[in-house]
Amino acid sequence: VRAVNAAFPEGTFAHWERCQQYLPHALAAAQLIEDYRFSFPEAGQLLTHAGCYLKEHAEFEQAELLMKHALFISEQTCGDAHPATATALHNLASLYVNQGRYAEAEPLYQRALTIREQVLGSEHSDTAETLNNLARLYWNQGKYASIEIKAATPKQNPSSSVPCVFVSRR
Repeated sequence: VRAVNAAFPEGTFAHWERCQQYLPHALAAAQLIEDYRFSFPEAGQLLTHAGCYLKEHAEFEQAELLMKHALFISEQTCGDAHPATATALHNLASLYVNQGRYAEAEPLYQRALTIREQVLGSEHSDTAETLNNLARLYWNQGKYASIEIKAATPKQNPSSSVPCVFVSRR
């Protein structure tokens, strides 16, 4: 499992060819993780990377199984308030959004955002990514009251004249 994890890249577009090459090995390792109840960080990372790759290829059912297991492992090995757990929550929420399962995605994004704000701070790029995705989710659901739009003034953000989107805490 550790060897496959070391070889399997993130499931991003730039790595798709390698992901496809190693996918059978990752799925075999995923079965070992399940059969032997492995619970160590590299197992969770492998499930996350393979799940993200499968999500990008619309293999939603298989991606969901891997991502849920990755979340479980992260909670067991790192704890409920760890950045790795927030990443697992964020990834699963993203999968649900891709499927139009907004009601299931919302609490996952909210939990990921809370962890990231507390552990990484409100200025961290991972926190901003989750905040942005939660705002988009609210927009897609028509929950406009949950979104607060603030124009970025040159003093606040001199490099941008684009409005910033914030999720209100109502």
